[in-house]
Amino acid sequence: MNHKLFLFSLFLSSLLLSACDADYIIREEPQLVVEGWIESGGFPHVIVTKTIPVSEERKSIDEVADCLIRWAKITVSDGEREVILSGFADKSIIPPYIYRTTEMVGEVGKTYTLKVEYEDFVATATTTIPEIVPIKSIKQNKVEGTDDQYTLTLSFDDPEPKGNYYKVFSSPTPNCRQFFSTYLSVLSDEILGKQVDVEVYPGHTIQDMEDFNLFYKKDDTVSVRLCSIDESAYNFWRDYGDIQSFGRNYMLPYTKNIRTNMVGAYGYWCGYGTDNKVVTIGEKP
Repeated sequence: MNHKLFLFSLFLSSLLLSACDADYIIREEPQLVVEGWIESGGFPHVIVTKTIPVSEERKSIDEVADCLIRWAKITVSDGEREVILSGFADKSIIPPYIYRTTEMVGEVGKTYTLKVEYEDFVATATTTIPEIVPIKSIKQNKVEGTDDQYTLTLSFDDPEPKGNYYKVFSSPTPNCRQFFSTYLSVLSDEILGKQVDVEVYPGHTIQDMEDFNLFYKKDDTVSVRLCSIDESAYNFWRDYGDIQSFGRNYMLPYTKNIRTNMVGAYGYWCGYGTDNKVVTIGEKP
């Protein structure tokens, strides 16, 4: 699963603010940024970068590229054994480098500890993969007044007891490895009934922002993923969604910082109990 909006926003923020008045710039040392996840039945994946300090000097593209960390030591433990992840170039993602391993597979109920070591940085976090909650149905709704535009409504049953959290992702193709965060898709069952209905908006990247459409088109094939998450993952994605909705800039909000479960870094380390369904828009179920 791939959720790289977070880091790409960080790059853009630093570039855009490089022209700010020097009197208003707070100079800070670079900090580590970690994006990591492990799914039920999937492998651990981690992306590591450094923040770009805001300054009155214009940043070059090379300087932005230098914040990508390719030589970190990354270990994941499930309490019984520990594995070291290997780094790979991957041009299909932004930034184009990711650490992963096939020597550990995510299991429901297990807790996973991440450790990232790079130069003087040491960052750690833990996450748990909750029980998988199956998707009950995905309903297609034709947009009134159009011939080829649709919305999607995902339904599932929230199990007892209360205290469950959910995140929805989508992918524009059935076999794509990249799943993107969808709008208004972080849920806590504190305010949910037994059956939950949630609108599934198309996922998108920062690059797609200008062309973003809230609707799906006929014959689109969409992969939808419902993820059970723990409370720390909920806090991260809830804050991210709030800033996406109400803030002018993802990584420099005017209200609050994004909560993180990382110690020694920004970012997140999330476990996902996942169920996935593929939908072809306009096709009868």
